[in-house]
Amino acid sequence: MSLIVASLNSGSNGNCYYVEDGEDAVLIDAGISSRETENE
Repeated sequence: MSLIVASLNSGSNGNCYYVEDGEDAVLIDAGISSRETENE
C-alpha cells in the first residue's frame, strides 16, 4: 500500500493536508479558508 501526504498550506494562518492511500482520501484542514484550499 502506498500513502500520499501533501501539505497544501502550512503557516501562521492555518494548515491543510491531503492524505490518500490509493482508495480513500482525507483532507485535514485546521484554520485556512475554503478559498485558500481551492487555490492550492
